[in-house]
Amino acid sequence: MPKTEPNWADILSRTPFKTPQGRPIMQDSRGSAVTQRMMSVSAHDVGIGNIDQHALIPTVYGGKPVTGLEAIKLIRKNKGVDPDTGLKIQVFNSVPESTQAARAQSAGLGEIIKALMQLSNQE
Repeated sequence: MPKTEPNWADILSRTPFKTPQGRPIMQDSRGSAVTQRMMSVSAHDVGIGNIDQHALIPTVYGGKPVTGLEAIKLIRKNKGVDPDTGLKIQVFNSVPESTQAARAQSAGLGEIIKALMQLSNQE
C-alpha cells in the first residue's frame, strides 16, 4: 500500500525560529507559520493511556509533515514523548477537554509566532 502524505507536505520551508518548547517554526507557501498540526487520537493508540482517554499528537516532526499513522507510530516508539520537544504527550479524559487544550495551545503559539514573524519582516 503506498504511503499517503499530507497534501501540504512539500510546501513547508524552514524559518530561523523555534517555539518555546523547541519545535521548528515552518512557513507554508502562503506565508503562514506552521509549527504543528495536531491530531486527536485515543491515548491507548499511542500507548499512554486507556481507550477512554484522548491525546493530541503533532503531525509535523523536525519540520516535516507526517501522516496520522506515522505520527502514532512515532509517539508509540518514543513511549509517549514528543521527539521534537522532549515533552510527554498530555492525556485528556474527554474530547471537549482535549479540544479546549488544543485551542488554548494554538492561541498561545499564534501570538508567539506572530511576534517572531513580525520581527523577521522588520530585518
